[in-house]
Amino acid sequence: MAIKMKGIDVSKHQGEIDWKKVKADGIEFAMLRAGYGKVASQEDPTFKKNYKEAKANGIKVGAYWYSYATTASEAKKEAEICASVLKGKTFDFPIAFDFEDKSQLSKEIASAVIPAFIDTLKSKGYYTILYSYKSMFESYIDDEIEKKYDIWLAHYAKTTSYKGHKMWQYSSSGKVNGISGDVDLDWCYVDYPSIVKGKTEKEGEKTPTKNPTTSTPKATYRVYTGKWLGEISGFNNTNSNGYAGIEQKPIYGVTAKSSVGKLRYRVHTRNGKWLPWVSGYSTSDWNNGIAGSLGKIIDGIQFDLLNANEYTVKYRASINGTNTYLPWVTGTKDFAGIINGRNFIDKIQIDIIKK
Repeated sequence: MAIKMKGIDVSKHQGEIDWKKVKADGIEFAMLRAGYGKVASQEDPTFKKNYKEAKANGIKVGAYWYSYATTASEAKKEAEICASVLKGKTFDFPIAFDFEDKSQLSKEIASAVIPAFIDTLKSKGYYTILYSYKSMFESYIDDEIEKKYDIWLAHYAKTTSYKGHKMWQYSSSGKVNGISGDVDLDWCYVDYPSIVKGKTEKEGEKTPTKNPTTSTPKATYRVYTGKWLGEISGFNNTNSNGYAGIEQKPIYGVTAKSSVGKLRYRVHTRNGKWLPWVSGYSTSDWNNGIAGSLGKIIDGIQFDLLNANEYTVKYRASINGTNTYLPWVTGTKDFAGIINGRNFIDKIQIDIIKK
């Protein structure tokens, strides 16, 4: 079952908050404004109290920092101040870099500022994500940045055409018991409390190894055939520990990850279309942790390895009725499978190799 957690984000503009009533109204998490800008005096005056009382009432807590930075050096200063405000506190949700100010409406500014802030805060041990509006992502933020960091999307609508976000701020005029006036409403589609607690490295960035000279990169993957089959690492052609799937049985979902870089992947459904790229690894998150759709048979698949320096991904698929694998495919130059409305993929193999 897909994860969908109900949340809010607040600042001093919400005034005095009765967090007991907020919890009773079904709110599971809250993103608190910690502050803004690059000086310590710009800490949000309600942050400490909101943090303490939200925690006391069993609400999962994250934070965000509003940015005015227009250069990398300014963004790093903002991150340092943000870290000083966060110091000594424990978070269940990420820290979000709030990039939306009118002074930042430039691709050059976005490309300089966003990595400078997020990477600085990450280096201090905080799981950090990117917040902005749909129009900002579409007009000013490069695809490579969107691929690199988790996205908290702001788009006030009943549905959104934007794909790949982990959190969605879908309203700025919500009503929640315990809060006077309007409040932003959010959905979260991943299990951030488990990720942050485990200090799991942010999806989309290179996973360091303790000894990169001796460690062999590998892919880990699973498939859904009506149930999730066992986890596979690496490949071979002699037993079921070397491939994911069951001969002559269709696959409806795939989840995969790499020990280096970021592995993104997508699938084509029979008599359907290519579904959006995903980059998570999950057996429950059908939004960004699984490529596929319940009840729809997969007949094509692509993998792409990002931010992995000298490594790339190769993969291949077995088609029902053939009892053999199609040729290996590297990256997105081609795809594995046969899209003809009749066949389907019944087994896959993935390997991480040097370029």
